[in-house]
Amino acid sequence: MRLLITGGTGFIGSRLAQAARGQGHEVTVTGMLNTPAETLTQGYLAKAGIEVAILSVADLAKAEATLAGVDAVIHLAAAQHEANKPDSYFRAVNVDGTAALVEACRAAGVGRFVHGSTIGVYGDREGILDETTAPAPENIYGVTKLEAEGVVLAAQGLPVVVVRISEVYGPGDRRLLKLFRAIERGRFFHIGPGTNVHHPVYVEDLARGLLLAA
Repeated sequence: MRLLITGGTGFIGSRLAQAARGQGHEVTVTGMLNTPAETLTQGYLAKAGIEVAILSVADLAKAEATLAGVDAVIHLAAAQHEANKPDSYFRAVNVDGTAALVEACRAAGVGRFVHGSTIGVYGDREGILDETTAPAPENIYGVTKLEAEGVVLAAQGLPVVVVRISEVYGPGDRRLLKLFRAIERGRFFHIGPGTNVHHPVYVEDLARGLLLAA
């Protein structure tokens, strides 16, 4: 399978690219180098023989040659943790960028579009949630990711899958690593009874799931 992964300089995208290559797929990766972590990840991918095309989602949507002959796109690029950005920024990347990419994939004859969404579309909820639970996002990231889901699911002439990703951990993660290190040092500040339910997923398991979706 010829696979294109957006957001490939991120934690999930980089591990997914390596997993896909390990399964024998032809992998094209696009991403950005906005942080030292993304630059470091690009280096790791290069050592694995995986080249990263530095393209924003908007740029990729115009890159007909990059999309030509692609069997599946796994779209993970998104605006998520950026600080001091207006709501319009998140909407431009997560909604408008996704819409443009979906249309470009349809025009290019891409075989399937897998959209990486988030359980953040559910908001802060009690109890066990599943695909039938009504979304209720509470921040601009969740709101725009839910809007992007609607864009993807409304696509005509392009098979699509939406995957709502939960908290991801594993090699290469630098966010939960801070929590693990604090616990290891005995400096973790415990709030409440500790009975809240959390749904982590190991990055290699997620990669297998995304490839099955593709």
